[in-house]
Amino acid sequence: MIDVRETMFDQCKAVFATHLADIQVPAGHVLFNASRPIFGNRLDYDEWCFGRFYTTLSPQDDHAEYSIKENVDLDARIVILITPEEAAEIVLLGHRYAHKYREYSLEDRVKMLLPMISKKQHLPYPEALALLDAVRQLADKAA
Repeated sequence: MIDVRETMFDQCKAVFATHLADIQVPAGHVLFNASRPIFGNRLDYDEWCFGRFYTTLSPQDDHAEYSIKENVDLDARIVILITPEEAAEIVLLGHRYAHKYREYSLEDRVKMLLPMISKKQHLPYPEALALLDAVRQLADKAA
């Protein structure tokens, strides 16, 4: 997973993606996605997420702040790559029936909850990372 925590990304919105496992993102870069051409290092990738245009961007790039601002204006999203199991747990955070869902097998939980990740999409990037952090901390405690 790309886990770049730079304040320059705080104005960006994020989407969680479980289906882009084969996409290659350089270390230290974030993956942007939009329905129109956006700024950054273009990737030739045709899997739909929030749109069909993908770029990567490093906070160390000379034009990073400008590119990020333009991408925000172009309604781009930072893509956070997660597993289906993490997506299910993100959905369960704060869910009033979480204890009931956890009575099901992991496989069944994922099938039931994965479609509900749509309710957690398009959050501010720092908020989306905080949800993922919470899920990973819970997983570490359970292990």
